Amino acid sequence: MAALIVKPKVPVSGSAAVLSTMRTALGNDAGVRYVRPMAGDAHVVQLTAPAQRDQIPALIERLRASGAFQYVELDSMMKIK
Repeated sequence: MAALIVKPKVPVSGSAAVLSTMRTALGNDAGVRYVRPMAGDAHVVQLTAPAQRDQIPALIERLRASGAFQYVELDSMMKIK
């Protein structure tokens, strides 16, 4: 499933705080798994079942619209042309 890079507006420490903020935005039954912290108070999280690939853009928009995150983006390999 897809991995996301998220940066909460309020810096949090620990995976539980990041996942709690995401579940508040997406609902308690949201399938999310903490992967690892990044520099600059960002975190990598993975969307798991029941999220389907075609739902990912809408889930990203819900996280952005929640106002709890400075940014949310898909964790993907950047291609330089």
